[in-house]
Parts: sequence; C-alpha cells; structure tokens
Amino acid sequence: MSDSVDKASLRSNRIKLLVIMGLFALPVIVASLWHANSDSWRPAGTTNYGELIIPARPLAAFSMPGVDGVAITERFLTGRWTLVYIGSADCAATCQTSLHNIRQLRIALNEKMDRVQRLWVLSDASTTPPSSTLLNEHPGLKVARPDTATLNLLLAHFASEDTSVPVTERLYLVDPQGNLMMRYPADAKPKGILKDIQRLLKTSWVG
Repeated sequence: MSDSVDKASLRSNRIKLLVIMGLFALPVIVASLWHANSDSWRPAGTTNYGELIIPARPLAAFSMPGVDGVAITERFLTGRWTLVYIGSADCAATCQTSLHNIRQLRIALNEKMDRVQRLWVLSDASTTPPSSTLLNEHPGLKVARPDTATLNLLLAHFASEDTSVPVTERLYLVDPQGNLMMRYPADAKPKGILKDIQRLLKTSWVG
C-alpha cells in the first residue's frame, strides 16, 4: 500500500514539475515564434499607411540616460509596441505636432493603450532638456538624452536605405521584440498611424 502511495505521489510531483517547466518555457517559445514570423504579421490583402521595413530590423544594445534620471536601454523596447520620435530638445512646431499626435492616438486605443508606449530620443547634444511645460503635456512619455556615440548608433539603425530621407523629425514603430518595423514621415496623418497600430494589435499575440 505504501509503495503504491509513494509511486502515485512521485507521479503527481513529476506532472507538477512538467507543468511548471512548461509555464516557464511558453513565453520563450511564443517570443521565438513571433520573431521568426515578424514579417508575416500582415494579413493578405491589407495595406499599411507607414513604410514597412522588410525584414524587420533588430536594434543594437544601447543605454542612454532619461531626463527623469532613469537609464533607458534596449530592454525598454521589448514587451510592448513603441512609437519612437527622434528630434531636438527645442521641439519646434513639427516636433510638438508629432508628440501631440502620438499622445492622442495612444489614447484613442482605449483599453489597448497600455500595449503601446512612447519614446522621444533627443537628436542634439544639448545639455538643456526639453521644457518642463512641454513634458507636463505628455505624461508617460519617456525622453532619452543619448551621448554622441549612442545617438550615431541609433541614427544608423533607423536610417532609410534612401540617404535623401532624413532620420530625425520622424516617427518610427518598434515591435515588442525590439525590431524596427515601420517608419513615418514628419507629416504623417495620425489616423493612418492609428489604423496601422490597431491592425497590429488585432493580429499580434505578443505585446
């Protein structure tokens, strides 16, 4: 009787162990499948508003200080979709419009807004951060102040194959695996960007 109880207990413990191992392995498997198929998220017959980057471009490791004193690394770009704006700290009219647009389109996602985050990468070496008045208008916006070397690294990764296309004063979309996968011009219509993101959130199961 004791032997049968011990065997049953051992079998039960093994099953529990396998279940626990499976729970830990599942996110890794899901992430691997997403990365392997990151260029096939778009259903047949659909069109995108932004310029789709094929293949999606993995971003190199980086670390840059945030204006809030918290370092921002490549890990920040994983787990959620990220709208990235690259522009100078003085934030002229084009910059202000872009920041306003990505704030509002994120709000327009309603219950899905937490799946999208925003990052402003300052494109100048200025030691003067953006005005507190401007930052207060954009709660939740992360602002990074990269040094020259890090900025040049990022600009190289975000650059278009067409060298006549500017890298700064533009919007970019990074997927939850940290891959650059779409870019938008400075005058991109927020409704077009919103439709792209809504389609992505509907068809993706990561981020």
